[in-house]
Amino acid sequence: MRRFGILFVGLTCVLTSVFATAQAAQPTPHRGKVAEDLAAIDAKIMVTRARTQVEKPSWLDFEIIASLAMTRARLTGVLADYQVAERAMDDAFRVAPSGSGPFITRAKLHLTLHRLDAALADIDRAEKILLLDNAKMAELKAMRADISFQRGQVQQAKAGYVAALRLEKTTATLIRLAQIAWKTGDFPAAKKQLTIALKHAKSEGASPLTVAYLHVHFGILELDRGRAKDALPHFVTAVETYPGWYLAEEHLAETWALLGKEDEANTLYTDIVARVPAGEFMDALADGLEKKDPELAKQWRDKARTAYETDLTAFPEAAVGHALDHFLADPGQITKAIELAEKNAALRGGGEALTKLAQAYLLAQRLDDAVTTIDRMLAQPTRTAELLATAAMVYGLVPSKRAQAKKLEKAAQKLNPHIIDELQWLRR
Repeated sequence: MRRFGILFVGLTCVLTSVFATAQAAQPTPHRGKVAEDLAAIDAKIMVTRARTQVEKPSWLDFEIIASLAMTRARLTGVLADYQVAERAMDDAFRVAPSGSGPFITRAKLHLTLHRLDAALADIDRAEKILLLDNAKMAELKAMRADISFQRGQVQQAKAGYVAALRLEKTTATLIRLAQIAWKTGDFPAAKKQLTIALKHAKSEGASPLTVAYLHVHFGILELDRGRAKDALPHFVTAVETYPGWYLAEEHLAETWALLGKEDEANTLYTDIVARVPAGEFMDALADGLEKKDPELAKQWRDKARTAYETDLTAFPEAAVGHALDHFLADPGQITKAIELAEKNAALRGGGEALTKLAQAYLLAQRLDDAVTTIDRMLAQPTRTAELLATAAMVYGLVPSKRAQAKKLEKAAQKLNPHIIDELQWLRR
C-alpha cells in the first residue's frame, strides 16, 4: 500500500505536508540546497520579527512571517512550522484594523491544513472587501476551485482553474488543471498538461524547487500507471534539481522499493526519517524491514502510530488523510480506521476520500455501507485505479453487481495493470 502521494495541488498548498512530530531527539539537520534556503528563510524571519517588536507593529510583518513559516514547512515537513504560521496569523489579525488583514494568506494556510470551510470563508471575505488585481483574483479563483476539487465537484473545479488562467497564467494553476485530467483517468492529457506547466515554469525562470516539484508530479503520474521504471528518472531529476528535499527523496526511495532495490530504499528512508520523523516514512521503512527484521519493523510502526496520534491532536483535518493508511493496514485498528475515514469523507467528500471510506467498511465487513459509499463515489467523475479496483472488490461481493464489478476491474487494470495485486490487503 502506497504511503504517500499528492494530497493537493498548487505551489501554495504543495504536495504537501507530511507532518514530522516533535521528537525527543533533535532531527538530523537538512542538507544541500534545502539547507541553504532554510538558512535564508530563518534570517528573513529574524529580521521581520525584529520589526514587530515595536509599540504598534504592522500586520503586514506578521503576514510575512506566516508566509515564510509556511514555505519553511514545505521544505521540512515539520509541524512546528505551521504552528509558527498560525501564531503569526493570529498576531496579524490582532493588530489589523477591523475588516482588514491578510485574508488571502490565512486562506492559504487553512487550505494547506485542509480546513476547507475556514478557507472558503476567508476567500469570500477577501473577494468582498479587498481591492484585487488580476493576480489576486486568479489566486482566489484557483483556491476556491481547489476546495471544489477536494469535495468531488470536479467540473466546477475545472471551470475555476480555467477562469483563473484567463486572469493570470501560473505554473501552479497549470499543474492544478493537469490534476483534473489525472484524477479523471486521462493520463495522456495530464502528462501533456504537466509538460505545458514545466515549459511555462522554465520560461518564467522558475526556482529549482518548482522544477523539482514538477518532476515529482511526472514521477507520481507514472507510479499511478504502474510504471515504476518510467517514474524513476523523474525522481532522480527532482533530487538532482533540488538537493536535500525530502519529498523528492521519499518518492525515489518508494520507487527503488517497487523495483526491488530494497537495501537502497531502506537506506534512503532511514536517512529521511532522521531529518523528517513523519509517520508515513516510518511506515515505509517498516514495510522495507518486515522480511529481514520484523522486530525492528514493529518498532518503527509503533513510532509511526505515536507520530500520527500527535499530529491528529495538533492538526486533525490535515493529519487525518495521512494517518488513514496506517490504521487501515492494521487488522487490530479497524475501528480507528473507520472513525478516521468517516471524518475524512465528511471533511472532503471527493472520490479519493470515499475510496478510503469504502475500504474501511469493506475491512470491517460492513458491506451495505461499503456499497452505499461506492455508489456515491461512482456518481462523481473521479476515476483512479485504486477507486475503480476498490469498487470492483466491493461490488464483487454483491451477486446483482458482479457483472459491473468485472467491468470496473478491467477499467482499473487499464489505468494500472498492477492495481489488483497492490490492493490484495483488502481481501484479508
